[in-house]
Amino acid sequence: MKARSKAAPASVAKARVLLGILCSLALWPVVQRQLVTRFEIDPWKFAGFAMYATWTGTVVVPLEPAPGGGLTPMDETALPAFARDALHRFRRDRPALGKLLPPDELAQTLFAARPEIDGLVVAIQRMQLDPKTARIISTKQTRPFVREKAPESQ
Repeated sequence: MKARSKAAPASVAKARVLLGILCSLALWPVVQRQLVTRFEIDPWKFAGFAMYATWTGTVVVPLEPAPGGGLTPMDETALPAFARDALHRFRRDRPALGKLLPPDELAQTLFAARPEIDGLVVAIQRMQLDPKTARIISTKQTRPFVREKAPESQ
């Protein structure tokens, strides 16, 4: 009868860990592709295996009511530093996180920076390479926001 080696359980555990890592690596491209498709995250982020197969770009523009009606781009140079920083962070993070990062917090920061406006729109344009035509296509999302009125005291 052979005596069992104490190294055998350790090597079995190592083999299971290695198998788990390999399975995760094998499944990640499928999961990451679904995140790119469903939530518009950047295919170049989060260890994306498709990063060399496509291109994306995102433009974010805050719009405010124009004096004569309609909308005009917000003068970002007139914003206080905290609002410019919030806009910069949103522009940096939105392409990577896509729809997982909604513009709601940015809008509230812009309202805090501009107390004289009652509404604004955050326009997000996403450009990507169309695999069927090999041309860049653009999708636009506009999110209107209305300042919440404080309840009147009685």
